[in-house]
Amino acid sequence: MNNSMKFSLTEVSEMTGISNRNVRYYIQQGLVKRPNGAGRGAWYDRDHLLQLAQIGEWQKAGLSLERIGELLRGDAARHPLPPRSRAGGIEVWTRFTLREGIELHLQPGLAGLSPAQVKRLRTGLLEVIAEVAPIEE
Repeated sequence: MNNSMKFSLTEVSEMTGISNRNVRYYIQQGLVKRPNGAGRGAWYDRDHLLQLAQIGEWQKAGLSLERIGELLRGDAARHPLPPRSRAGGIEVWTRFTLREGIELHLQPGLAGLSPAQVKRLRTGLLEVIAEVAPIEE
C-alpha cells in the first residue's frame, strides 16, 4: 500500500473496523485529517488509515477521545500519561519490523509521539538500516 492509493469511506471503514459514522466523527473532532476531495468524490489514503489505526490502539488501551486528542496535538508534555502499568496491567505497543531480525517496539503515547512523528522515526530508521547494513543480493 502506498500514499497514491485512494480509498472510499466504506473501504476505510472495512479495513479499520471503525464505522463510517465514527470516522466522520473523528474528522469533525480534529482527530483525523479531512478526506481529500469533496462530496461523493472524497477519498482517503494511507495516512488516514495510519491515523485511524493509532486511535484504535489508544482506545483499546483505555484512553479517552479527549486524551487521544491531546496526544495528537502534542499536548502530552502538559498532561503526561500515567506511569507504566504494573503486573496485570495492559499496555499497547506498536511493533515495526524494519528488516528480518530488526524490530522496533514502542509505546507512542508514553513516548509522547504523534502518528506523524512515529512515521518519521520509522522512515529514518529504515534509511539508517539501509545505509549501515545494506541487503546483499
